[in-house]
Amino acid sequence: MESFIQSYGIGFAAFHQAALHTGTYMAGSAALALYLKQEGLDLAFEPTDIDLYVRGDTTVMRDLLMAHGFEDADKFDLVESPYATPCITSVRSYVNQATQEIQLITLEKSHVIVEYIASQFDLSICATWWEPVANEFYTMDETSMRNHLMYMNQDELEHRRLSGSLSKKTQGRLAKYCARGFTTLPRHTATWRQDTRQAVTCCTWAAAGLPTAFDVWQYEEVNCALFLKQSPHHILLRIQEAVYAFDRHNLFHSMNDRYRMLERGMYVFQTPLNHSVSRVAMTMFLNSELSVYELTDAVTRTDFRGEPVTIYTVRGYPTSNWLRNRQAVAVAPYVPLEEWSALELPPFPPVLMRQDAVDGLPDDISDISSSTEIIHYDTEEFMVN
Repeated sequence: MESFIQSYGIGFAAFHQAALHTGTYMAGSAALALYLKQEGLDLAFEPTDIDLYVRGDTTVMRDLLMAHGFEDADKFDLVESPYATPCITSVRSYVNQATQEIQLITLEKSHVIVEYIASQFDLSICATWWEPVANEFYTMDETSMRNHLMYMNQDELEHRRLSGSLSKKTQGRLAKYCARGFTTLPRHTATWRQDTRQAVTCCTWAAAGLPTAFDVWQYEEVNCALFLKQSPHHILLRIQEAVYAFDRHNLFHSMNDRYRMLERGMYVFQTPLNHSVSRVAMTMFLNSELSVYELTDAVTRTDFRGEPVTIYTVRGYPTSNWLRNRQAVAVAPYVPLEEWSALELPPFPPVLMRQDAVDGLPDDISDISSSTEIIHYDTEEFMVN
């Protein structure tokens, strides 16, 4: 970071002090390139500019740039700017005599910069940033990054990619990063076969102990069997002795907007009932081969503010597996390597589902023997290459 900032003709000590004072973060392609070097994953591409994100007043950082020979290029109209979102209040581009360019992007004070980066950037690999206090680079999805994999970071963009309706700008960005050594993979969505729910009747579900569930959005009790039969989007979520009814897509989109960052730049997502799960576990709710889910085996982690967060394992079942009390898929919370040996976890299963894969299950999970449990521990140290 120090030599990179100095290559723009700015002393790093002065830059770092200004960043600390204003809470400025670096993000975008420059942060990505430097993160890769920091982690020994260098793909040997050089960024063409720097994006700096500031909340509120930009005077200190602007004055620093202008004191080092940068001038306001008056380049962007905010409405037409590629950075334009409701959270952005201004975008100014500063250029020096060597034509090196730095964008100074201002967010509303009510927004947390890291949360904005993680939720609003289009590509997963670009959700990477430099944090001034630690003076280190972080990324949203370490595992995919280590495997040089990327995906669309928003559901709407993934739908456009699959339908061939991405904008030329986004298509160009995908092509650019593919040329830099990344491979595009599908966003974590439902690509497995849909659960037919043939075994669902009022009698079978009453016998299984799930006669009714509480529909959180409609705020009413529903018959579990009838609810599941109404739509493949309908799912049941069991938390201890309570059972809740959701539309899987409404649940996912609600959780996708309710997240907290852990101490290592990883994220957890909250259900409408305020139960936290990992990103990978949250995507399980979109898997159309699973119909019944339960939250179990909570562990406590610490968020980036030092506050405790309780994170749950998510277990998912096709209806036939639930009725026969057979396990299908489980995604356990992130476990740091240094704490692994201290936990009483089951032995490694015969199949370990990779975080960046949607095809890690056997062809027919309903045929898994009753002794088989597919568990994914949400940790980069134990990923399958």
